[in-house]
Amino acid sequence: MPEQISQRSAGIAGQTVGSHPLLSVFLELRVRNLEIGVAEFLDGLRLLATTCEVGSRDDLILACQALWGSSREEQRAIEKALHVTLPARLTSETIAQMRQQRASDPTPENRSRNRQRQPSSPQSSAAPKASNEPAVEQQVSLNALPSTDQVATKPVKAPQNPVQPRTAFIDLAGEVPIFRRHAKRSWRYFRRMARVGPSTEADIPKTIRQIHRDGVFLQPILVPRRRNLANIVILMDQSESMTPFRMWTNELVQAARQSGLASVTVLFFSDTPTDFVFQDRSLTAPVDLQDIVRRLPGTGIMVVSDAGAARGGFDRIRVDDSIAFVRSYSHRARVAWINPVPTVRWEFSTAESISAAAGVKMFSLERMELYDAMNVLRGRSIT
Repeated sequence: MPEQISQRSAGIAGQTVGSHPLLSVFLELRVRNLEIGVAEFLDGLRLLATTCEVGSRDDLILACQALWGSSREEQRAIEKALHVTLPARLTSETIAQMRQQRASDPTPENRSRNRQRQPSSPQSSAAPKASNEPAVEQQVSLNALPSTDQVATKPVKAPQNPVQPRTAFIDLAGEVPIFRRHAKRSWRYFRRMARVGPSTEADIPKTIRQIHRDGVFLQPILVPRRRNLANIVILMDQSESMTPFRMWTNELVQAARQSGLASVTVLFFSDTPTDFVFQDRSLTAPVDLQDIVRRLPGTGIMVVSDAGAARGGFDRIRVDDSIAFVRSYSHRARVAWINPVPTVRWEFSTAESISAAAGVKMFSLERMELYDAMNVLRGRSIT
């Protein structure tokens, strides 16, 4: 008989959230990159606490799929997560065996119960007789002890402490899924559509005019499909000040790769971008940026860097080099600067001077700011 979950859910109000079994399901779904946050988790708690229709394991899976899954892929991910986290179905025979094994298991609790049930023996209950013999004090001569030179010193092995596995970051606030949606939506605005490739799409207006002219339909007029020919070069700052924002910048790059652009080239630098950037995060494989821009005409360049705003300092050399870099590439490509640090932190820093320079377009990771950055990459003016 399936376990009645609704009966167990009656005590949710008295449980802590950390001990609730639904929290394991929620964390497993977060690891699987499902776009749910604390609000959705609380909705699941209310579902278990109020509904009377969730009465079995399968009903709980269907309820969570209806509550959290908006597509077939998400529903399959929810089902897999529930199968991983929920306990297996237990039959009445298995439960009886587990109870019998628990009763016979020599746990400290069972041993204490067995000691309480055993009758006390008269010998053990009798008080020990006090001994009238005087205590013999053992005297040890210090001269009989070996000297420190005679004692062989052995290396002491340090205790081996087990290394705790590094747990993955769990975004309980749900901020990363929200930013992921904004990033994907913003990259849709960066488009340069053109009909290229083989003719596989029917041109309806031309086909209708041909039928009207000839009076008979022979075959449709085919044209190439419209494709997005936009190219983007993302220059990612790998300095230590960008470490707190790595999760958001990686989501921005991942969204660009999934947006259907013609090409997405990710290169790396440290502190200030120059003509020579690197192909790897460890900054060991240099490449000439001018050659890449020359091979991709009409490309867009997105610089992702805090520009010194993370530490709040001011560096005149960094200001001059950054402005010179943006201006040198502005006549060959459209350049937009993304600063992950909030705008209120730019004041009196290097980032404020760079963003105030003529020809430099610097934006934050806010939704509307990302839309403005895409308009700059498309060559449109912003208000």
